[in-house]
Amino acid sequence: MDRNELIDLTRRALKIVSDKTTDMTPEERRQPAAVYTERERFEQERELVLNSPQLVGYRSELPNPGSFCTKTVMGVPVLLTRGSDGIVRAFQNVCAHRQATVAQGCGEAERFVCPYHAWTYDNRGCFVGGPGREGFPTTMAGGVRLTELPAAESAGFLWVGLQPDAGPLDIDAHLGDLGPELASWDIGNWAPIGEKTLDFPINWKLALDTFAENYHFATVHKDTFALFTRSNCALFDSYGPHHRLVFPMRHIGDLADQPEESWEPLHNFVVIYALFPNIVLSCTVANGEVFRVYPGSAPGHSVTYHQNATPMDLTDEANRKAADEIFEYAHGTVRDEDYVLASDIQRTMATGVRPELVFGRNEPGLHHRHAALDAALGAAGGTAVGQPIAEPLGR
Repeated sequence: MDRNELIDLTRRALKIVSDKTTDMTPEERRQPAAVYTERERFEQERELVLNSPQLVGYRSELPNPGSFCTKTVMGVPVLLTRGSDGIVRAFQNVCAHRQATVAQGCGEAERFVCPYHAWTYDNRGCFVGGPGREGFPTTMAGGVRLTELPAAESAGFLWVGLQPDAGPLDIDAHLGDLGPELASWDIGNWAPIGEKTLDFPINWKLALDTFAENYHFATVHKDTFALFTRSNCALFDSYGPHHRLVFPMRHIGDLADQPEESWEPLHNFVVIYALFPNIVLSCTVANGEVFRVYPGSAPGHSVTYHQNATPMDLTDEANRKAADEIFEYAHGTVRDEDYVLASDIQRTMATGVRPELVFGRNEPGLHHRHAALDAALGAAGGTAVGQPIAEPLGR
């Protein structure tokens, strides 16, 4: 975003803070609880995620030719490399012989050696050597490779597709108007801090729902996030199936008496992007967090991979310590407050005692996310209270 856009967002944020309100949809939405518990619906959603472009990390995780990193995406082990030509490639991190993983962690390497029988591959996925080749005349004659996956580098992030034969990824088309805004943050070039995992007994959509409103901050996060971010106060804009939420900081009202040319907008709000169908980005002036939320083994199970990056110089010991502490604070809050509570909610919904839940007018992110998912699946979903479902707020 350029400064004019940031100033406009700041004006909007000051207005809702002054009016003691938040962006709202025209109506409430009744949401069937079964969408969080039914196996058939879960399998349809899982297939949708499997066939969607997946943001898997920051460009800075592959900083130079010869760099590599490994990921787990929907249970699939993935190896990403940057070749001598500068191009990012992705492969199933699975040896063609007996399916051991050929790489661990991240770093720089021109060769990847399977730990089982030392079959060796280059960073373009080609087999380049190994003992006992005479035992595999047919396999070797056909040419041995790691299975390549569609890969792309866009808006500063690394992307993969999980279907080997699906063709190139068109991330510009996937992101639409939101792509240039994401790129403008330059988060992809920030220093990666690390990755943590949340493996919880909650539906993947319920995990995503925790990031789609700040109405719960005053209760769930009263001693954490609510200390510096306003509760039940947010801006909402949609970009096709994606959306953006802006959460004003508690001190933003101080700007009202200051000239606009002195404003530092990014010091006064948190920006949350929901990238359809399963990615959340939380962006501030000091942090660029990625939450990769995946359907797990059953409707009541999901796995979230949480990453963070910072513009600070992590070669400085004090900066590194501060960045680690900030990351652990954010991760611990989501883990111990959001996801623990969501686990209780999942257990309640699984009993079937109430057939539906309600998304309030003050929760437009929930309306939009679930309407977009219903539309992608061609499925019946929630309905507005009192009349046919209204369109959520948009740009």
